[in-house]
Amino acid sequence: MNNPNVAYVVSIPLSLRKRAFSLVEVLIALGVIGFALTALIGLMPVGLSIFRESMTATVQADVLRQLASQFQETPFAALTNSTNMLYFSDQSSLVTNSADALLGVTYTFTTDTSLLGSSSYANSHLKTAVILLYTRADRAKSPQTASMTNLLYVAPGVH
Repeated sequence: MNNPNVAYVVSIPLSLRKRAFSLVEVLIALGVIGFALTALIGLMPVGLSIFRESMTATVQADVLRQLASQFQETPFAALTNSTNMLYFSDQSSLVTNSADALLGVTYTFTTDTSLLGSSSYANSHLKTAVILLYTRADRAKSPQTASMTNLLYVAPGVH
């Protein structure tokens, strides 16, 4: 019954046939993925720069909060200007090594209260703390220039 001259036709059901992507479809998909990855990689430096600025602003705010708290706890007559620059790390903690510091801070106290809006206003029980914040880049300049100035009004506490 096996006749070599007869061709047998075998039909494969549609559910068993293998489907595959064409070369054109694969190339289009790779092009779309490549374009998306290029855009994402291009945005990474911008995101890192914004993160660094955000971290610096957060540390600055925390350092200013610490100084304000320290000034409020210090007796009014004992408030004196900083003689040296104080250095703070990226964790807002005081450090001694300027190379490890994210911020440098100096502060001075003045009785000039003209910043309150009236130059005729004078109060001997009120001091203005002028706080200068220096980033690493600010300290590398010659002469050093502060990137941020904060003013804080300090009055004696009621005992």
